[in-house]
Amino acid sequence: MEPIVIVENISAPVTLVLHHPHFFSAGYWKGWSELTECNIIAVDAPFHGENRNDQSYRDFAADTVARARELVDTPLVVAGVSQGGVIAQESAGQPGVVGVIGISTTRLAADDEERSSMNGLIDVWGADGGPQPVAEIIAATSTNSQQPAYDETVDAVLAMTKEQVAHTIPLLEDRRGGIELVTPYLFIHGTADQTYAYADMAADVPAERLVAVEDGSHSMTRNNPEVVAAAVREFALGLVEG
Repeated sequence: MEPIVIVENISAPVTLVLHHPHFFSAGYWKGWSELTECNIIAVDAPFHGENRNDQSYRDFAADTVARARELVDTPLVVAGVSQGGVIAQESAGQPGVVGVIGISTTRLAADDEERSSMNGLIDVWGADGGPQPVAEIIAATSTNSQQPAYDETVDAVLAMTKEQVAHTIPLLEDRRGGIELVTPYLFIHGTADQTYAYADMAADVPAERLVAVEDGSHSMTRNNPEVVAAAVREFALGLVEG
């Protein structure tokens, strides 16, 4: 199946190309045109939602930007959460991309401990979806047990099939670290993120390029959307409005 594209055009001077986190789909971003005051385009990542195209993050990033340029003629700012933030970084330097935003994401390649943990998920996954106890652990860690993100994450994990996990986990394992960012960029990170430590991001990114969300979890985009959207809006519109 072809990836689902969500387009919200409010005649803004900039378009956000938005990449969702692991387990979710393009629907994660519905309503974000209103929150950010920008046009948005969102696409299902490889083996998420309706997308069954087996692509690397780099190829998917390039294809998504190319597709966005067919849909709109505004400058593009590519943003993403977690795995989506890695995909956004792969978009730096693509034609039409004037900025990149990484939210609750990482600049690091996966280490042996993370690889082992992710491979263990494939082994215990059910054919039709994730096991309830595993879904609850993932949700608790990602959301710091906060609602509404906790229930949303449990539902997303339970809905992902073994086929999808078997294709998406290797992409996470093989992500590139230290991707060169040749366009203006911003990272937005919660200080209480249990998936990717804030300290690691702060050690790698200049302070003027990092927005810290106090006590924000890995899922702060769902639990603190106004805070995240405000930072996205200021950065994206600032690039095109001078």
